Amino acid sequence: MAWVPVPAPLLGGLLADISDPAELKLVLRIIWHIHQKKGQLRPVQPSELYSDRVIADAFGLKGETLEITIDNALKSAVERGVLIYAETTQGEPLFILNIQPERAALAATTDLTAVVGQGKKSETWDSPDDRPAVYVLYEQNIGPLTPHIAERLREAVDEHSEKWISDAIEIAVENNVRNWKYVSAILERWQVEGRVDGEPRRDPEELQQEGYRRAFEKYVIGRQRNRR
Repeated sequence: MAWVPVPAPLLGGLLADISDPAELKLVLRIIWHIHQKKGQLRPVQPSELYSDRVIADAFGLKGETLEITIDNALKSAVERGVLIYAETTQGEPLFILNIQPERAALAATTDLTAVVGQGKKSETWDSPDDRPAVYVLYEQNIGPLTPHIAERLREAVDEHSEKWISDAIEIAVENNVRNWKYVSAILERWQVEGRVDGEPRRDPEELQQEGYRRAFEKYVIGRQRNRR
């Protein structure tokens, strides 16, 4: 059995202060993640937590509900001073354990991007042997496969086809808009306007540019309203 050291304050006053079980579970799991990494500074990314099967099982949640719960727990941990929030030069959020060695390493680091992704990966929502081809395609071209994204991909395959999803991902890559919302907007437009023999009815170049961007913006606005 491997042992993971837990900072003393977490077993003292902080333990009494943390009343939310989700926050406590998440902090403990973040400590595990940190000890799987190399280097003096070992930040954790939200995507690592979203795709962590242990966290999903511990919370008994999945999809967007899981991600929202994780976000809220992270926010509480930062406000309590257990974690430090930082960003890479590209604006990617990072969370760092608020202990002296990590603080010193953070102060001495000028490029946080260089320390992202070091060490082992956590158990993901779907094991490689179980994943459809579109999951692999998404990870290779768009980003990490979180439980929420995996659920959306499953729904998209049922509603459309793997060919459509593959084509939509290819367009997203060509336009350098690498996120699921953009891919989803492409699929929704094809669903409305139709495709002939697997191709869009309208001019492909037009569909790949302003049309998709308008659909994407409408989708984002709708999501924001639904979350209020």
